[in-house]
Amino acid sequence: MRAIKKLCLLTLALFAALYTQAQSGMMDPVSFKLKNGMTVIVAQNQQAAKVYSKFTVEGADLNQQHAAGANAILQVLLHQNAAPVSANVSFNEKGGLVNADAADFANSLNTLSKTVQGAQISQELFEKAKASLIADLKVRGQEAASVSLTEVESVNLKDVKAFYTAYSSPSKAYLTIAGNISSSAAKAMAQKAFGDWKENELSK
Repeated sequence: MRAIKKLCLLTLALFAALYTQAQSGMMDPVSFKLKNGMTVIVAQNQQAAKVYSKFTVEGADLNQQHAAGANAILQVLLHQNAAPVSANVSFNEKGGLVNADAADFANSLNTLSKTVQGAQISQELFEKAKASLIADLKVRGQEAASVSLTEVESVNLKDVKAFYTAYSSPSKAYLTIAGNISSSAAKAMAQKAFGDWKENELSK
């Protein structure tokens, strides 16, 4: 339980709006797995104004060649896929994020799920994402980034598709939900959004 609570608190630290509120309203987190193996962790905080979620995949093939650069470009692609659909959903180098009012959270979580499971990765979108990431890295500088310019420049479309295959695995996925939501409601929403996600045989 301590390890689970620590993970939740680390996730909450990403959401300043939630973290700055009194933590006395946060209940002990609960953890469960969906039938497809996806791990879900819920931390209810009745004092929070919104509901927040973080999606990550642990154990994707980071040992494959160009993995760091492929992951960075994939997250930009996922963000570009989600942005036109919902302003509450975003992706960065560490995974997917939802920041929504309670009334909008279910729809936002569904958008996150659809984006992860059915990412559009064409040559045109790849080139757009890669160019955007390279421009961002040049502005931010190497010290502020978790991936180098060289790692990104060496990646091609095939690398990103191969990484996405490894990434598309519910048994490696973790979904943290925190904020003004009950564990029962969060479980139902997670099941609806991700319950039908099938294990990709190539990602095992």
